[in-house]
Amino acid sequence: MEISVEQFSTWSLTQTPILITAAINPLTNEHVLVSPHRTKRPWLGQTEAPQTVDLPSYDPACYLCPGNSRSGGEKNPVYQNTHTFVNDFSALLPAPTPATPLAPHPLLTASPIHGACDVLIFHPRHDLTPARLQVPDIERIVAEWIRIYQLRGSQEGIKYVQIFENNGAMMGCSNPHPHGQVWSMSEIPTLPATELASLRRYAASEAPTSDAPRGPKGICPSFLICRNFLKLQQEMPACCANTHMPRLVCLKQAVGSSSRTTTGLL
Repeated sequence: MEISVEQFSTWSLTQTPILITAAINPLTNEHVLVSPHRTKRPWLGQTEAPQTVDLPSYDPACYLCPGNSRSGGEKNPVYQNTHTFVNDFSALLPAPTPATPLAPHPLLTASPIHGACDVLIFHPRHDLTPARLQVPDIERIVAEWIRIYQLRGSQEGIKYVQIFENNGAMMGCSNPHPHGQVWSMSEIPTLPATELASLRRYAASEAPTSDAPRGPKGICPSFLICRNFLKLQQEMPACCANTHMPRLVCLKQAVGSSSRTTTGLL
């Protein structure tokens, strides 16, 4: 079932009475203010018009199109499917890294970090997006994700590999050509470290019984599977779902911050 944010707002407001809660996010152990009726407030702030740019299938000025030169001087091969290369402006550099100067005060402590930043071009066509790719094209992207994840994850000193995509100019995407990034680093960032600790703690605990599918050891359901299962039992509508995965809409506001609508597993 697919729904819009407006449909979700209508659904949430039909729950009687309207319940405002400080729910716990079990992945981060943070309290989240849930206030569904806030979505009905008037809005006279900034709105963004839909993008109407008509992109060509090939752009001779694009740094990511096949056969073109990148800004760092390297030339792309005339690739036919995916293509991966080390980012010309990597935020992380490989080891060895220079020694960090001794901090004059504990509040100024910093430690060296190393890693790599890879760019993964999804397709040679400049005008396509992942949503418009054919299934075999998507399968090749997933295969390349697996390859680069295993490659970087097996390198000495690497503790964390993150695969992501900045989608759209508003989100900081510097080039409309369909591509994503893979960052590998010698330290686990704070938020993923917190979430991993929560997953391990749940797996080692005697979790309350639920009818969610059991994990491979059969001891207790997987944290994320159980969380989704319980949410769907509450008859919360999924914004999209198939036989493999639901994606839930959550209206949430971190205590002390502005409200926002997000979709995800929680």
